[in-house]
Amino acid sequence: SPVLTKGDFEVTTRFSNGANALKAGEAVTLIAEVTVKKDAEYIMISIPIPGGCSYADKRKGYKEAHREYFKHETAIFCQKLLQGTYTFEVNLMPRYSGVYTLNPAKVELMYFPTFSANNEVEKVSVK
Repeated sequence: SPVLTKGDFEVTTRFSNGANALKAGEAVTLIAEVTVKKDAEYIMISIPIPGGCSYADKRKGYKEAHREYFKHETAIFCQKLLQGTYTFEVNLMPRYSGVYTLNPAKVELMYFPTFSANNEVEKVSVK
């Protein structure tokens, strides 16, 4: 399973309710925090969503050139991110109870995927 990697970037994810326990029918935001250690261009951020959840709404955030919503993850494209920390939000609606895997979020340069970072696999429960 993927281990934590970081270099020019760092990425962490958390839920807006502060826990990895979600309630079916209660909207929650999956927050990805990306730290850029040196100015970068053409960045792709992949934010997997846990099984049992669908999207509550689909909107594009500030600093984003494009965002695509797929069944298992949201892909966010940024043309340029200066050194600093950025927050990206994905609004989810937990629908089915169970215990699910939350795959690691990943940041990479689109044209140089060797420059990348990800966080660790986590478990999420929906009740």
